[in-house]
Amino acid sequence: MNSVTPDLQPARIQALLQESRPVQLPIQGLKPAAVMIPILEDGTLLFTERAAHLPHHAGQISFPGGRIEPGESAQQAALRESQEEVGMQPGSVTWLGQLDDVYSPRGYHISCHVAWVRLQTFEPNPAEVSALHAVSCLQLWQAQRHSTKPWPARPEIAVHYFQLEPVLVWGVTGQILFNLKTRLDPIRLGSQI
Repeated sequence: MNSVTPDLQPARIQALLQESRPVQLPIQGLKPAAVMIPILEDGTLLFTERAAHLPHHAGQISFPGGRIEPGESAQQAALRESQEEVGMQPGSVTWLGQLDDVYSPRGYHISCHVAWVRLQTFEPNPAEVSALHAVSCLQLWQAQRHSTKPWPARPEIAVHYFQLEPVLVWGVTGQILFNLKTRLDPIRLGSQI
């Protein structure tokens, strides 16, 4: 499925991401991590489904990413993790911009980086990933796909849910996806949704 519209092009996405500076939250003793938000050249977002045997967030939908190692930049960590998790080829990635940082309930400070990625054969690493899901970016702007619910542990915090075909995205990944949708909202005006 090709869901590329004239506005869903790398230069347009990069321009929208550069219109405002991302919120960079203080690390405050949290563990530094980074994710890549991979937009594939066919207009889909690439998600991973975490392996069922993992001790945390098993089976949940996420973007490729993980801890930042000493001496690594956030982008280097996101790329390394994308290579490890899905076999992404480093030469296929063009960095477009950064979204707001987010905190995770598990004590991570997450730096979020958007990339345009050439199509390729991805190889999920079974030690970390049970499946890959490519989802049309245009689904982000279909109103019936997004909802919020209070987080049970702290009802004052809204948790974003996206019912995308074929996956449910929520939690930290839902927050990152909401941030992406918000920053790229002008693209919605040019698409046939």
